[in-house]
Amino acid sequence: MIKFIAIIVACVLLLTTGCSTAANSNQSAAADVLANYLQAFADKNEPRISSLVCQNWSEEAFLEYDAFQGVKTQLEGLSCEVSGSENDAVLVSCQGKILASYQNEAQEFNLCQRVYRLQKSGADWQVCGYTQPIEKTSDC
Repeated sequence: MIKFIAIIVACVLLLTTGCSTAANSNQSAAADVLANYLQAFADKNEPRISSLVCQNWSEEAFLEYDAFQGVKTQLEGLSCEVSGSENDAVLVSCQGKILASYQNEAQEFNLCQRVYRLQKSGADWQVCGYTQPIEKTSDC
């Protein structure tokens, strides 16, 4: 009887650990999608951006994309992680900056000033908008 209980406990522990790992891996995939989106944004890769955004947010995404067309952009120190959830969405926050330069003028846009909302579309995560974090600072 003790062996039977030990086997049941071991199975429950394995199942719990496996589910937790799958959930973390799934959320990590959302953070990876956001990092890919931001890299495509900095690279001005319109087809890639189009494949990574929700259809109902694509107009806003491309308005912002268009605003950066006349400047040279690059990412610096990018790192993203899941910071929460909201209904059927995952919230992802990033550290790092988008560096934008036009002729001799340079600007930095801190990525920590936004919390992105990602949702599943079939098996894939898509970027569906962003909000400002509650505790926003200029340099995060």
